[in-house]
Amino acid sequence: MKIDLTVLFDGTFWIGIFEEYYDDSYCVYKHLFGTEPKDYQIYKLILKEFDKLRFTHQIQDNLYPNKHKKLNYKKMQKMIKKEVNNTGIGTKAQRAISMNRELNKMESKKKRKINKEQITKLNYEKKQQKKKQKKRGH
Repeated sequence: MKIDLTVLFDGTFWIGIFEEYYDDSYCVYKHLFGTEPKDYQIYKLILKEFDKLRFTHQIQDNLYPNKHKKLNYKKMQKMIKKEVNNTGIGTKAQRAISMNRELNKMESKKKRKINKEQITKLNYEKKQQKKKQKKRGH
């Protein structure tokens, strides 16, 4: 399991992108800090609130297929330097967040549809009862 945290300024707010790699799956969470976060705020978020974070649905990912393979020292240095110099959100993280947003939108649409059908069914039953009451002469 590998978790990356990228803190960046998106123009108006400071945000943190948590990227979680587990076996062949990939999950993302976007946290809004607002003002520039201090080190202790980030530390508190990781220690006390990490279990409350709602990551996106798992996406299949083959980025780390050989997780037990030992890396060459210089290659590892290059990878670390690349990660440190990487300042923006990866397109993979953006796609994962947007895909999760779309899934949530579809789920809420289904719930609204079911709720609307239940309400119309309930109203229909009430009308039928009223009709029966009128026919009885009450």
